[in-house]
Amino acid sequence: MKHLGILLLFCLFTLPAMLWPAADTLSMTITIHHVSGFNDAGIPTDFQLHTPYPNPFNPSVTIQLDIPEQSYSQVRIFDVQGREVAKLHVGDLDAGKHEWIWNGGNLATGIYLVRVTTGEWSGMRKMILLK
Repeated sequence: MKHLGILLLFCLFTLPAMLWPAADTLSMTITIHHVSGFNDAGIPTDFQLHTPYPNPFNPSVTIQLDIPEQSYSQVRIFDVQGREVAKLHVGDLDAGKHEWIWNGGNLATGIYLVRVTTGEWSGMRKMILLK
């Protein structure tokens, strides 16, 4: 396995040089579709429900949410049949980054959805519980 890693590194660094001589140039275009940032006070500039991690999880998963302004928010977990299995938060949230650790140890293996709703924004992410 060690030799495979060395071979891979060798190919990554020498193959491009063999394919594109020094006189030629290689160009690449990268397109960024959305950038979410923070203002000078460290407050998020956009609503964002981050991808839960780890995913798949067993039995705990971390859920992160960025909110640019104080708002009434609901953070709830549903199974794939639409039944609510947990409420992580219902009420006002201040602007900033928020994090919850949800333990699904009492539930069956399967797909679960975290749904966030605020006054003007909503988001949903899929999570997989593997036991």
